[in-house]
Amino acid sequence: MEAEAWYAIASKGEAAKPDMVLQYADVLRRNAKYPEAKQQYERYAGNADVKSRILSCDTAQAWVTQPSAHRVSNVKELNTSASDWAPVIYDGQVVLASDRGVGDELAARKGLLRFGRDRRPDTREDGWTGNNYMHLLYQNTAEKVKEFPLEADTRYHVGPASFSLDDEMFFARTYVSTRLTGRMTTIRLEIFSSKKDAAGRWGKPQAFAYNKPDLYSVGDPFITFDGKTLYFSSDMPGGKGGMDIYKCVRKEDGSWSAPEAVNAVNTPGNERTPAMASGVFYFSSDGYIGLGGLDIMRLSPGAAVPQNMGVPVNSSRDDFACALWPWGRSPICPPTAQAGRAKTMYTPWSIRSCRHRHHLSARFRQHRHRP
Repeated sequence: MEAEAWYAIASKGEAAKPDMVLQYADVLRRNAKYPEAKQQYERYAGNADVKSRILSCDTAQAWVTQPSAHRVSNVKELNTSASDWAPVIYDGQVVLASDRGVGDELAARKGLLRFGRDRRPDTREDGWTGNNYMHLLYQNTAEKVKEFPLEADTRYHVGPASFSLDDEMFFARTYVSTRLTGRMTTIRLEIFSSKKDAAGRWGKPQAFAYNKPDLYSVGDPFITFDGKTLYFSSDMPGGKGGMDIYKCVRKEDGSWSAPEAVNAVNTPGNERTPAMASGVFYFSSDGYIGLGGLDIMRLSPGAAVPQNMGVPVNSSRDDFACALWPWGRSPICPPTAQAGRAKTMYTPWSIRSCRHRHHLSARFRQHRHRP
């Protein structure tokens, strides 16, 4: 709410800069204050086309007053005060990305944003949050959370991950250059894969053929269960704008085809966290009519346009990372967090249910699907 108060002051009066008015409207919408946001968008409308954002305010109010039949509930046995997200099911266990400590609750530390041109990021804690770096954990109902047994060859962020049915995993990893140039640099993402051997050990991570961290990011990997198609998000040149979703198909020799944009879902905004099962394509986007931030969308077979999954699946904050049961039944769809609040995770309760994680409220939600 501090950002809202600041923008309210900065956007006051006729002399307020148009960008301040627009940012104030965006903050109001992300705080679910749709009538107030619409008023500020209309005030800004003479400077640029904001019709879609005004329509989003009207649509969001309708969704809030008439939510879908989905139900959501807290999965307390998996939630912590840390950031836990992107749950997937592998070998009967929940694998997730988290910045929690293993075995104990993560001690809260004050985040410090460091702008260093002549030194690499601290390897002990994330300079944005002051917490641990993201790493992969796994848990089943009978055990405590454990470190996932993968040597990721990095001391920075690892995750999210995705698994095929033949014991191959793909995961995102933060790229940090070993060269100190004295210039400000952008931290980008790469994708790596690993195969489990006959002894049950995960092999050395292999770089994805289209990693180019000096130029762009590739992240949010989703490997189809048959291991033949890899979906991911990227801001590589040639897209519609922001992060777009791409796919690569595995050739007979095991190499990957050139990235192909999934233009049926891409927009000038950002598309993230793809997932697919039974012909239904799930992803998150801020480029469609929505509640604010990223919303979880789905594109059904034969549909001309993606459908926003509405309330309560989505919120005014970022909603993303829709994971799927290996046999393609129901999705596990998490959202993000309000500043100063921990992220939470939604995990599956049964074959026909789907849990959502909502960082804003630090509550878990259950989303039930019927056949």
